[in-house]
Amino acid sequence: MGDEEMSQEPPVDRGLLALKHLDAAYEARKQMPDGKEQTEVVLAHATQALRLADDDRIIKALANLVLGGCHEQQDKWHLAYYEYVAAKEQYTDEWTESMEQALQYCRCKVFPR
Repeated sequence: MGDEEMSQEPPVDRGLLALKHLDAAYEARKQMPDGKEQTEVVLAHATQALRLADDDRIIKALANLVLGGCHEQQDKWHLAYYEYVAAKEQYTDEWTESMEQALQYCRCKVFPR
């Protein structure tokens, strides 16, 4: 029984793993020449980062922003809007004017007057 305890791997740092996925999402996004070829890769990494973030509001907000941007590129305005709303709830103190503009643009697409 002592050997089994010693051979166990240390617990995974979910926050660090989430950051690695977020970094991979940003790298994949930078490599997209027209914004569409690697969208699925970006979505997968950002979704994993969001799942692994647990209570880390900053990682969650950044993942939501990446997901919102991907959904915008796919013309999935409802999804983009709600990702931006979630990001704003998590990232209130650091919310910028450009983030607000993206949110309002999607809002106008989702809820036209």
